[in-house]
Amino acid sequence: MPQLKLWILYEYVLCLVEVLLFYGFISTTLERHKRVKKGWYYLSIILLSILILILTEIKIYSMIRTILLYLILLFISYILFQGNIKEKVFSVTMFYFFLILSDILIVSIFSAFIEKDIKNIIETQAWHRILLSQISKLLLFILLRMAKK
Repeated sequence: MPQLKLWILYEYVLCLVEVLLFYGFISTTLERHKRVKKGWYYLSIILLSILILILTEIKIYSMIRTILLYLILLFISYILFQGNIKEKVFSVTMFYFFLILSDILIVSIFSAFIEKDIKNIIETQAWHRILLSQISKLLLFILLRMAKK
């Protein structure tokens, strides 16, 4: 039981990092609405990371989860940031593209090195899953930094 709680906490931290990277990337192209108070802004970060954790834990078809998460990110950008809808769609799409690219790239490379099935790597709570997720978030950070410039 303590291991399960620790694993969920680790997964939450990963979701929080992902959300912080999203907000950081979006805020480089779009300005935050002045009418949105800082408290609501920070609360939305926590709630969005919890929502992503829940969507990650729910075993629904991954394409539905992917589309749903994209729409949620688009909604967040619509509510919290200024700009027209084209700018918001472009920014969210770029972020999501880099997110998926970093995950797929790292999982594919990693599974080839350790010669394990991708599904097995993603679903197990083992050292290679921890390493994989951290490298994936690091790559996402690097890709987003490159895209900002």
